[in-house]
Amino acid sequence: MKALIKRGTDDSRDPYQNARRDDIWWYSHDLRTNIGAQIIAFRATGDMWFLDTIYELLDIMLYKREVSPGTALRLDTKYRGTCSTSGCATEGFDTGYLMWVHRQNPNNAQRGTDLREDYDYATHALVAQVAYMLHHNRDLVSPEGYSYGARADWLRNYLLTHFEAKLRARWNKPSGFPIRNWPAQFDRYFAWSNWHYYMGLLTGNSAYTAEAQRMNALILNPANLCSYSTATGTAYAFRRNAQFITDGSGDYICPSTYTQFPFMDVLDMYFQGFDVWVDPVHLERFGRAITQRMMDNSNPVSNGLSACMAGGTTPCGWESREGSFTRVSAFIYQNGTWGFLSPWDSSGDIAALNEVMRSHSQTQAASNNTWDRTRLLAAQFLHEHLLST
Repeated sequence: MKALIKRGTDDSRDPYQNARRDDIWWYSHDLRTNIGAQIIAFRATGDMWFLDTIYELLDIMLYKREVSPGTALRLDTKYRGTCSTSGCATEGFDTGYLMWVHRQNPNNAQRGTDLREDYDYATHALVAQVAYMLHHNRDLVSPEGYSYGARADWLRNYLLTHFEAKLRARWNKPSGFPIRNWPAQFDRYFAWSNWHYYMGLLTGNSAYTAEAQRMNALILNPANLCSYSTATGTAYAFRRNAQFITDGSGDYICPSTYTQFPFMDVLDMYFQGFDVWVDPVHLERFGRAITQRMMDNSNPVSNGLSACMAGGTTPCGWESREGSFTRVSAFIYQNGTWGFLSPWDSSGDIAALNEVMRSHSQTQAASNNTWDRTRLLAAQFLHEHLLST
């Protein structure tokens, strides 16, 4: 796992390459799940190698030079990398707030800006999580000599005076919560709740914690989270968009490819022992969505997993659009976090799937370095660790 993280191949799945991108798409997707795998390993082992590596990745996100930050921030207050055709944002427009921007597959209006909210929020959920990790471990001596406390303090100030201040100014919400009932995408709503939880820890302000609890109650509302019966017990499904979005968009069962993010978010809150997520029943029910619905054929390496988290069924009468989205191929699975739920799957099916996918990924990686089994290795390590304890 360490060798994969520090491989230095400069390919699209290398976390160091992704940290250099100044791109909220990559930060909220591949980099976030890669760091999520490292956090699992750090939780289980206390191995400072992972904490120093995560510190370095944040350092690269923040600064133009690796490891040694110097003075030049990669973050800027201006739109950058916009386009020049109709409908583009204004290059160099100064928001007054430090930000990363959207570069991967944006529309013209969002290119080079921070206006894609779900990516921006999920990116900052990662930043808040890492800031708290560094704060919580500020008394430890970094093997590489990094100052965890100083970086945590800088990130806390950035989150308060730039990220949050930007949102409050943008949505005319100078105080109180919610800052904004968003993101619409329910798979990102879990991350936004986690951001508030970590901000409560970083600031000592219980208003953030209360907002995270309010959001958790909304997540568990049957209007958003469906409980249904399977052959092995109750499973969960949720809609693509939260139901405070009143235009009807996203009013269907979430595609499987997006479920990896809330599964990781709920697991993190389970480990933190926060609120409703302290009960492992939620991890068990999400695990059954994988084993009883997403695993819809006998050869997932060749055929993948269902495109719908309910496997094309319609629990709670919700619409399935299985044919409209991408199946979870072997490549997508090994690059995602579904395998993290294996310790809470009593059938053993997820653990077996993880090993099949890990072996296939390792074979593919011999000729294609975009295959990255880091997350699968973390999932397998976590499984064995929890079994042994």
